[in-house]
Amino acid sequence: MMCSVRTPNRLTEYFCHRLTVVVVGVFSRYGAVSKEQNFIKFPSTMPEAPARNPLESFMNSIASVVDGPVTWFRESVVEPNRKTYPWYHQKFRRVPTIDQCYTDDAVCFFEANNQFKRDK
Repeated sequence: MMCSVRTPNRLTEYFCHRLTVVVVGVFSRYGAVSKEQNFIKFPSTMPEAPARNPLESFMNSIASVVDGPVTWFRESVVEPNRKTYPWYHQKFRRVPTIDQCYTDDAVCFFEANNQFKRDK
């Protein structure tokens, strides 16, 4: 199956290839294509698009210069030395129910309503 595109680039080639894999998979389910033709290799990740102009490539290089050392430090120093804590839901202190609040205590009403919503 060929995709007809006026100006082919890496992105259109990738999607044409993905479309070919899907169509071949559908037809092979109904016996129209042999099993050997079903194993088409395609990239598992989206390919990087090349920079369109010099400004974009300059901005990408500046971003990698700024972000590169920070990412390296976090992945190689901070995360290996960090203790792993299990994550639990936050436990809130119990507040009085709305029937125990004074009539002019707006904060007590607010906390009681939020506690009621959490308990639902």
